[in-house]
Amino acid sequence: MRVYDATTGKEIALPHGLSAQLTMEELRGLVCTALRVEELHAPMFSRDGLPLRSDDALSSYDQIFVVPLHSSSEVQEQPKPPATVPVNFASSSSSSSSALLKGRLEAQTKYAEAFHQVAIVKISEMQGGIQATQVQLDLERCLVSNLQREIKPVKDFHAQFLCKEKEYADLLKGFPSDCQRLKDAKLYPNTSTDPTLTTLWDYGGTKLEGLVQRCRHNLERPSRVMEEVGEELKRLPRQVEEGGKCVSAENILKEAQKLADDQKAYFELSRANFQSAFNSVDGSVDRPTYEPVLEKFESSSLPQIRLNEQRLVEMAVFVRKRQKDNGAVLCELLLHYEDYKAKARELRKRLSGYSDNFRLLDTEFSRLRVGHHLPEAYRWSLLEVVRRRTVTRAILNRILQFWQTMVRVYRGEARQRQMFLQQYGPYMVKDLISGLSEALPCKDALYALRSAQASFRSELPPIHWASQVREHFYPVRFNDWEHELGPPLDALLPDVLD
Repeated sequence: MRVYDATTGKEIALPHGLSAQLTMEELRGLVCTALRVEELHAPMFSRDGLPLRSDDALSSYDQIFVVPLHSSSEVQEQPKPPATVPVNFASSSSSSSSALLKGRLEAQTKYAEAFHQVAIVKISEMQGGIQATQVQLDLERCLVSNLQREIKPVKDFHAQFLCKEKEYADLLKGFPSDCQRLKDAKLYPNTSTDPTLTTLWDYGGTKLEGLVQRCRHNLERPSRVMEEVGEELKRLPRQVEEGGKCVSAENILKEAQKLADDQKAYFELSRANFQSAFNSVDGSVDRPTYEPVLEKFESSSLPQIRLNEQRLVEMAVFVRKRQKDNGAVLCELLLHYEDYKAKARELRKRLSGYSDNFRLLDTEFSRLRVGHHLPEAYRWSLLEVVRRRTVTRAILNRILQFWQTMVRVYRGEARQRQMFLQQYGPYMVKDLISGLSEALPCKDALYALRSAQASFRSELPPIHWASQVREHFYPVRFNDWEHELGPPLDALLPDVLD
């Protein structure tokens, strides 16, 4: 079991060898002591965002997160860059002595070493901070994922209703135009069983006028309810919608490590120069050799060391700020997590009570939807009659052609068999070869097929050409009837049979 400070993401150091029988209250006391906070001001949560109770078993949790609301400990002061080594690096006329050159070399070595050691400390600090941000990120992902599962049915239902509501609004808005199209759509002659019906409007159009008023009235309350649900969804934390607000600081570690390696390289270079200078045989330092080294360090290496240090400081501040920002997000989420879950469950329960009403509403609007698409469907149905009649004619013609071909084959075969019997029949012993007297195959079936072909009478209206449909609806343009249905899917056309 590990215990973390949610505000920083760092693990809280507890005494080793804790008893398995430790109660939650005893653990709470140890945590508050480690954080130097009052016990009542440090609520504890599981990784699932559930607040821990005093009777919970510690063995049930592998991670526990604490939110210290009022800390009594002061924020530790962050490490500062090393002070400049009190040695004057500037060249002067008095710097010609061997001792002074050695002193300057030693001073630059100590200066570079100090910055190298601080870089090591800062890298270690950033690594700990980055690990802490990752802990915070993992916790937020877990909490947000749980909330998303709770709220997903509500969001899906709300989104589906908004889509339906737009369709309902379009149907209500376009109802006058739909009525006019129904009145303009004349029925094709001899297609209706009731001769008193002359237009599509006659098929219950007057009932639609009463239905549209009822639909408009019944839509008001569900729209108001779903508007309230939408407002409640907006009040949920943004990370539920966006998938999280915590951010890891891992992306800067590679750059920080490179800067620390640069600081180490500068230190090793200055140390090598210092050791080389002190290893001379007579103990003197060659000015022509080492004065350029000193000048290069002062003009080039030293400014870069300070720039690297400044960048490392900025990175360390960035990691600490990232921890702080993540902590604020996590604390807000943890402290209100139960409220968010309760709100999501309340919305789900509320919508479940309206599910039957929504289905009934959709059923009523489906009748308006029929009136909306009926002219278009009627026009395509008449064209479908043309297509089916065309295919039927092609099939019947193909059957007739096949029958005529097979009749010729049967007659030719009958003559051939008769000639064979006349030539060889008188000399064959009876039953010497079985089956020579069998009849031609499928002859009865062929004649039955021909009879069915000849007696077939279609019940479809006598519409044989698409031009008949266009002439019937003239001057109405078909484009005025096109909505969302579109043309039929690819169908079996007559030319396929050829």
